[in-house]
Amino acid sequence: MKKRRLLSFISALTLSLTSLSFTPAYAVAEDKTAVTQTTTTVSTENTQDKSYWIFYKDIDTKEIDERSHGNYDLRLELIKAAYAEASAKILKELGVEKNSDVFCSSFTATIVCPLTDEQYAKAQKSENIEQITVFSDFTLEPQTELTDKNSIIEFFTTDSEGKPFLGDDVKIDAVLNSGKNKDTDYLIIYGLSDKKEISPIVKKLNTDSRFSWGTPIDIFSGGIFYTTTTKPVKNNVQLIVFVNDTLPGFTGYDIARYSEEVGFDARPYIISRGDTDGDCSIDAVDASNILLAYARSQVSDDYALTADEIKKMDVNESGTVDAVDASIVLSYYTDIATGGSSMLKDFVEEHYYILKK
Repeated sequence: MKKRRLLSFISALTLSLTSLSFTPAYAVAEDKTAVTQTTTTVSTENTQDKSYWIFYKDIDTKEIDERSHGNYDLRLELIKAAYAEASAKILKELGVEKNSDVFCSSFTATIVCPLTDEQYAKAQKSENIEQITVFSDFTLEPQTELTDKNSIIEFFTTDSEGKPFLGDDVKIDAVLNSGKNKDTDYLIIYGLSDKKEISPIVKKLNTDSRFSWGTPIDIFSGGIFYTTTTKPVKNNVQLIVFVNDTLPGFTGYDIARYSEEVGFDARPYIISRGDTDGDCSIDAVDASNILLAYARSQVSDDYALTADEIKKMDVNESGTVDAVDASIVLSYYTDIATGGSSMLKDFVEEHYYILKK
């Protein structure tokens, strides 16, 4: 019975990883501090009948990227082959025979398998294994249903005592009943200025032992993170992190196509610079607002823009808001109206001299 439940869960996990039409799920637990927490709570009783999640050191995709030359299908096949080779080495190191009780992910550095006491001890000492935790059959535990936006945000961004993982400067939202089939809830982190901020954000969220957000092989704005929870949650919750003014997706989706894939309007989480009135579009009205703000600043010593207003209006990052910014926004609006599809940030970098370096 245990074996059937394990295989049933693994089959469901496999399907969830391989049936994605937008972004492959690369669920890799990378919070190394969790290793100590996990191993100290494991029972000392015989482990023969227990199965474990094994998270090993992730593969290096540098050579794969060079060989695939941007060919997504080829890259995916090379990644699958690399994970197959890496997982086989881990099983050999532990002395685990590959059989129907063993699940090795084709897209993540993850193995689920039963271990003897001796094998478990080897796994604890292995330099190639980053985390090992007891596999839980979630189907036997009562599930928590997160019924609204606030409950999703609270569950995934605060600890068991209600303390937030992230600072006040991080913007958080949630969208329910979305995705192509309206069966996905998204936790959304947005307002970041660079994609380098994404991994530290996810690591902070992963400090809670109730769940772990997997890290995609490629980190980019709009990438989808999938979760493994130790506390069963009825909802299908996924994490998306957005970087301001950056096209989402591995291959640079336009915002309309991306929004269609995830099932919600992504513009409010992406468009920032140049959008002076908050309508999620950049047009002649924004150019007019920038010019008006500049004119007011020239005739009144009492008029001052807020830091947020300057961030939106100073589109060439010169440090000041002036007529040049208004001209750039109007040029960008004209470009978009005639078929252009770039983000304002990219448009400025391509066509204008950037003063801020």
